Amino acid sequence: MNRLLLLCLLVSAQAHGKGLPPFDFAHPNTLTVFSAVADTIPPTIECPASDTIQLNVGQCDSMYNYVISADDDQPNFI
Repeated sequence: MNRLLLLCLLVSAQAHGKGLPPFDFAHPNTLTVFSAVADTIPPTIECPASDTIQLNVGQCDSMYNYVISADDDQPNFI
């Protein structure tokens, strides 16, 4: 990265009260800047409705399948 450009970025960031991460001398041609993003829309999750499973006499277990879906407006949500 051009040293003059890096200096301008650092001075500009300090003037606006936002610091930059420490300079990575191992990779002088890269600059990483983190920015805060306000997530104002909460994620949604849909769970199955309440259900009852009845087992026969002597039966100790059963299989119950269901689907849960989730959505978020932010990319790469879990």
